[in-house]
Amino acid sequence: MQNNTVIFDKPYSADKIAEGRAIQWAVVSGACNKCDYLRRCESDVFFQFPQNAACMIKKNEILRSDNNAE
Repeated sequence: MQNNTVIFDKPYSADKIAEGRAIQWAVVSGACNKCDYLRRCESDVFFQFPQNAACMIKKNEILRSDNNAE
């Protein structure tokens, strides 16, 4: 079984950690391949993810679940 881990080089806010986890999930799960923003995401280094991008939907789910766990 493969284990995927996000490693951060310094302390980050909960928002940034959730974003990293969400992007990792989107890539590994294949959600990026189905996302309408994939081409722009891959080609534009300044691209800001819209709230309806697969990774941002997941990020919001992660933040909600982390807040409910506290």
